[in-house]
Amino acid sequence: MGIENSGSLHYALVAALSLVGFFGLFFFAHLLKKVLAWILFQLGTLFLLVALGSHPTNGDLPLNPLPHALAWGALAVTLAVTLVLFGLSYALYKRYGTFNAGEIAKRVKE
Repeated sequence: MGIENSGSLHYALVAALSLVGFFGLFFFAHLLKKVLAWILFQLGTLFLLVALGSHPTNGDLPLNPLPHALAWGALAVTLAVTLVLFGLSYALYKRYGTFNAGEIAKRVKE
């Protein structure tokens, strides 16, 4: 498997990471698992940007650096959002004593 044939592998990795992350965001009740699912979803998006920039349409053309630069910027934003989500999850844990989103919702309604 050469570099020219690995394009579909890149997109399969993007699809797998994005789908696992998307599934985790909606179907996990534990807040930390939701944050980890968010990270996987964002990594899928970043890998998509890198994969798009790594496959020129013509073999003579150089790689496109713009998607790679966008991926670096998105990585910084993803790190910041992840840290905020971990901080909010910890604050909710300190207040309600659990990481379970369903339990927190019940205690908020009370």
